[in-house]
Formats: sequence, structure tokens, C-alpha cells
Amino acid sequence: MPRIIEADLGNPEHRRAIVRLNVDFAAVSGAGLAPDHDAGLDALLRDHPTVFAFLALDDDGSAIGYALCQFTITSFSAGPAANLHDVYVAEASRGLGLGREMIERFEARARAHGCRKLSLEVSHDNVGAQRLYRSLGFHDDHEDRDGDGTWSWYRHLH
Repeated sequence: MPRIIEADLGNPEHRRAIVRLNVDFAAVSGAGLAPDHDAGLDALLRDHPTVFAFLALDDDGSAIGYALCQFTITSFSAGPAANLHDVYVAEASRGLGLGREMIERFEARARAHGCRKLSLEVSHDNVGAQRLYRSLGFHDDHEDRDGDGTWSWYRHLH
């Protein structure tokens, strides 16, 4: 049975797994990566003070998904917030609830940190992700949308 763990970003194996999955995510998303992507992302994962992540592991312990997260602030609520930057599950492992479970772990970590708001971006054509995010209480009440094909969604924590 696959499981979710909080990634130890001091562990090079966990960082390598996130970098590898991020490359896969970029490929299916059609995103271009910088020539120094792997080393740059590894350094950010290792050194950035506000980044945290979760890994979905299969029965053999191989990483099959990740959620990359960051603590930030919400200026209007004058408090801490958390952003869900990436959620990705390898194609062969979708439909097992791993994305949902990683987002639930993200929320729990944010609540423990005292966050007042969760935020994320979702591609306008990623209907499956939108359905998942809506089911978890995320929304966007603004009529104006980002011009780059992504929408900013959020959820307040009480």
C-alpha cells in the first residue's frame, strides 16, 4: 500500500526523488526547464528556509509523487500562510488518493504552523485537479483570471 511521508530535505535521496518527479511533471505539463534545473532545485530544496515537501512512496519505497510547499504570509489576514506549489503523482499511480492525502498532510502541517490561509495555482485546463481542489474547499471568487493559463485558488483556515 503506498504511503505518504514528509520529505527530509536534508536527505539527498529525498531531494533527488523530488527533482526527478519535478522533471516528469514538467514534461507532462509542457513546461521548459532551465539548463541548471536539477542542481538549482536541489539547492533550493536543501537550503530554502520556508520550503517543505511530502513524498508518496510505493510498496518498494520508490517515490511516485510529491507535494512541494512553502510557508509564506497573508497580508490581508496579517498572519502566516502556506502555498502548495506542486502536486504530482506519476500516471501509473493516479486514482489511489495520493494527491488528496498529500494535500491533507499539507493542510495539517500548515495548521500546526498557525497558518490562516492556503493557496495554490491550477491550470485552467486541468479539470481533474480543479475537481480535487474544490472537494478540499479551495476556490477562487475573482472574475479576473491570470493571463498565463493558471488560476490562483485559496482556502481560509479558521
